[in-house]
Amino acid sequence: GATVCRLKSSRGCGSMAHKGRACSVCLQPGTTYDNPILHCAGDRCNVVVHARCYGVPADSTRTWRYCRRCEPSSFFRTSKVRCCLCPSKEGALRRTTSYELAVNTRDYSQGFVHVLCALANPKVRFTEPARLEYVVLDDVQSEIGDKACRLCLEEGAPREACSFGACVTCAERGCQRQFHVTCAQRASLVVLPLLEGSLDTSAPIHVRCEQHQSKNSGGEGKRRKRGEEGEVGRSASNATRGCGGGAESSGVKGASASASNQLPSQKKRTLDDLGSDVSEYLAKQKSGLYQLLLQNKKRIKMMQRLEQAEARNTTLQEQLKQAEDDITHAEAQRDRAHLVQKQARKRAHNSGALSLTSKEQAAHHLKTQLQWVFGIHDDNPRFTKLERSVDQQTSKLAKVLYSHAQKDLG
Repeated sequence: GATVCRLKSSRGCGSMAHKGRACSVCLQPGTTYDNPILHCAGDRCNVVVHARCYGVPADSTRTWRYCRRCEPSSFFRTSKVRCCLCPSKEGALRRTTSYELAVNTRDYSQGFVHVLCALANPKVRFTEPARLEYVVLDDVQSEIGDKACRLCLEEGAPREACSFGACVTCAERGCQRQFHVTCAQRASLVVLPLLEGSLDTSAPIHVRCEQHQSKNSGGEGKRRKRGEEGEVGRSASNATRGCGGGAESSGVKGASASASNQLPSQKKRTLDDLGSDVSEYLAKQKSGLYQLLLQNKKRIKMMQRLEQAEARNTTLQEQLKQAEDDITHAEAQRDRAHLVQKQARKRAHNSGALSLTSKEQAAHHLKTQLQWVFGIHDDNPRFTKLERSVDQQTSKLAKVLYSHAQKDLG
């Protein structure tokens, strides 16, 4: 049958297993022919597991070489990989159903879960329980990051590490203490069901806080002590029966008197225990309310920051739109300026602004017309006088046209 073993580790999940050649899941060193110890061949990997503890089929133990994190098909052979349910980066990990999504987004905290964390959380399940393959976290997503580990808080760990992943609750009824499974393993608070020297994956795994572990161990001792005292009492009563009725009656009276004297003290101890439990419960509720208040404050701050970011985004969009309008207006003005300049050049060209060459051409043309009309030649004195007059008039006309052209261009 299955036996119960309390995990004892001083350095967390997987670290002790590599030193003593013990399993990283159940921390038991024993090995059998059909349930051997398997060592991962990955670079700088310290995972050592029983075949049953890691879900390796019996016909695959001889060919098994790598854990899920170190196998060649894994995209996360890096020290950044961590469990989704606890802050530990060591130990025997299995892939989740979100592995492909984690590969695409390069999210190192979404692709793997410790075998022990998955088995100890009642809301976590496997798609292939026989092989402990593909962890389903749908039912526990709402609790991830919602509660803080008591052991991490006591050790003074950062708040992000304390609330990372999903914590499990003490198995004692009415107790609300929360722990990471690997933190509870490090503090020897995990109770494992063992079967033939390794983990019985079909049986539930319990986590108990320090107080209820000590109470349970004390209760078992008291029950054993009461049984031994009962045996002694029964043998003594048999002896008194053999000696006579008077001795028996006196023995019964003495026992009843001592029992009556013990009743008030037992009642007082019961009330003291009840008072301590009530005070502890109230302190725990106060701490929970304080944590809830802090979370609400953080959410309010995040909402305010989100609103401010949205307002800034709206302002930036408006400024961008105004800049685009300004650019469009400037381009239109530039096009109009180019058009006006082009039209001015065209008017200047059409106005026929005369240069010296144009003046000479006009004078020559007029001279030719005069020669043809009046029959005047270059050796005629009248032609020379008329030529000077034409030159003067042509020069005046050229100056007037040139001034008009400058005004059009200006």
